[in-house]
Amino acid sequence: MSIASGARVTTPGSEEPAPIPLVLLVEDRPDIRSLLSEYVLSRGSVPMPAAGGAHAEVVCQTFAPDLVLIDLSLTDTDGAALVRRIKARCPGVSIAVCTWPDPEREARYRAEGADEIVAKPLDLALLERALNRLASWPRPA
Repeated sequence: MSIASGARVTTPGSEEPAPIPLVLLVEDRPDIRSLLSEYVLSRGSVPMPAAGGAHAEVVCQTFAPDLVLIDLSLTDTDGAALVRRIKARCPGVSIAVCTWPDPEREARYRAEGADEIVAKPLDLALLERALNRLASWPRPA
């Protein structure tokens, strides 16, 4: 069973419910996962935290996230393969990946389906700029 992405709420002065983006956060470090969840909430989106690749695939099977943010230093899976599997399962999803700068790896991640590459160490301002280039990320009011 699959649940469609974009829960809906009615905004003041609007008859039409506005979609709330669902953001899958794939990060194995609980402290960073919590920080990213708070960040996503502050942007008006719904975070769906996953502790690793296997967990992320279960979430993608159950929900249809609008955006996926993957830390590619996961200990339980190959990051490029995870990007490929998520793109295959959710073809329209936007994927941003966080990784240490390396042009060869970045080319591989893009070839597998990553839409944005965010350099580590993670800087929220750089993350914000990268996510703003994705259509599924809500723009500031």
